[in-house]
Amino acid sequence: MTTGRNPKRCASFWPLLLSATILLCSAAARGAPSIEAQIGFSGHVVPERYAPLRLRVRGFDRGGSARAVVTQRLGNEWRDTATVRQELDFVVSSDGSYTSTVPIYEPLNPIEVALIDEAGRPLAETTLDLRLTRHLDTYPLLYGGLPFAVPADPAPVTAAELPTSWWAYDAVRSLWLSTPPPREAWTAIAQWVLSGGSVVVVAGPDYFRFDAPDLRSILPIADPAIETGPDGVLHLVGALREGASVSVARGDLPILVEWTYGAGHVRLVGVRAADLTEAEIERIVGSVPDSTRISIAAVSEALLGDLPVVRPTHLSALLLIAISGIGLAGTAVLGRRRRLAGWIAAGLVFVALSVWSGFYANRTNDVSYLYSINADLHLIASFGIGIDSYSFYSSDARQREHTIGSESIPVQAPPALLPQHPLYAFMPQPTATPWVYAHTASSGHVTAAAVDIRQKTFYAFASRPSLLHLTIDAAAGRAVLTNQGAVRLADCWLLVDGKGTLIPAVPRGTSTYPIQTERTLAALVSEANEPAGLVLQHLAEEIPLHQGVWFVGLSPLLDSSPQLAGQKVRRLDVYVVRGDVS
Repeated sequence: MTTGRNPKRCASFWPLLLSATILLCSAAARGAPSIEAQIGFSGHVVPERYAPLRLRVRGFDRGGSARAVVTQRLGNEWRDTATVRQELDFVVSSDGSYTSTVPIYEPLNPIEVALIDEAGRPLAETTLDLRLTRHLDTYPLLYGGLPFAVPADPAPVTAAELPTSWWAYDAVRSLWLSTPPPREAWTAIAQWVLSGGSVVVVAGPDYFRFDAPDLRSILPIADPAIETGPDGVLHLVGALREGASVSVARGDLPILVEWTYGAGHVRLVGVRAADLTEAEIERIVGSVPDSTRISIAAVSEALLGDLPVVRPTHLSALLLIAISGIGLAGTAVLGRRRRLAGWIAAGLVFVALSVWSGFYANRTNDVSYLYSINADLHLIASFGIGIDSYSFYSSDARQREHTIGSESIPVQAPPALLPQHPLYAFMPQPTATPWVYAHTASSGHVTAAAVDIRQKTFYAFASRPSLLHLTIDAAAGRAVLTNQGAVRLADCWLLVDGKGTLIPAVPRGTSTYPIQTERTLAALVSEANEPAGLVLQHLAEEIPLHQGVWFVGLSPLLDSSPQLAGQKVRRLDVYVVRGDVS
């Protein structure tokens, strides 16, 4: 008699085992959060430029909160390596989508994105490989379709990818819009143009589908309307704004209107893309300038190099030498008569001179081991943006923590001017500096590792309120400046097409100034005191102050308050306001 397994029992056992396995796996999946990350526009990134980040969190149902952290590795096995760790500026409290903007360093290396809990323990992580979509330079970005080719192989972008932070367009050479973007995306686009961006709006008679308040701020025409040309093609027309020009036309109807807005450029196409001829397409494509990036890092580094250090004067050194000589001579005379007394007197003189010189060299009783210049540029038109630079010099190679008060995650920049300064000629050129960025509710903090690179510069971007407003009455020959925030300014200039005059300090409220154009910009720079002349010259190189009406104002370069122990921090606020011509 033989025995064996019951086929019916086996057949009923396997479905039960499969169901239990599925239940266990689903329970484990619910208990383990997961993240999906995307960096750049369709993954396209440029080293040392910002890129948008989109994060999708699933399975986060344990309560509490978590933070997202981006880790990038700099360098490789054949040269110096370092790790940059950036804590993003949002808190994850539930499943959903989150967005931010991160600076990209070396996308040849994998980029890690992790979700950590309040204790710093990893909950989920993913790794991005951006080598195939990495660019060495900025690239065009296309939203919508065009029946003609945009040069340099543009990257396509969807509505969900359009950022709401203007510095997320940092890697974009030019932005082509042939379809109306979401209304909430216009503010970031307009702010990016103000900062130096380049946008092409292919609207034509479909303009009113594009229409938004922020678009009208940067539009080169006022009172837009639709007209039909002799060939039956619909044209977008309007009154040209001050400084705008028609570069391509069919008869009296515009095809392409150009305008400079702030530091950026706007191109408005007055017909549908399908109605353009090949010659018009060629002229339009060839007329689009590249975007630029404004920086004041050179200003902050130059001011840092000139930052005074508390120390005795040269005359005090001569006085110290004379007193030392007198003391030594006195002890020598005393030592001939009484040897022991001479040695005691020599010791007392030595101690007295040491203590006296120490007190004199540090009269404020403050030992500064960290010097810092925080230079903030406020560029204002219909809205405001902030372009900030933070330059630090440490007297030793200890680990340091720097406070960064800007809205964006900071980027470390190589020194531009400081290594050429005689005081810091001995400093090594920076390679890969490891640092960690942590974000709090009020500001960000950079913790730099203890390496022998004592000077560091970071730059960051932000959106700022429009505290100043400038209106020009050309017929009356006067300018009206409104100071809404009681901004304190020490050096102020009013410029019209690169010529102007120095004006007195601006009080709170509304002030009226006559328009005077006797002095050129170069003359104003040469006549200004330092650091005002340095700042005005640098702004003229970064912003088209030679075109249009501008107000430039500088705050006094003063020590920040409250003072931090062991730190000497000075702050400079620069306000550049684009005027509206009435």
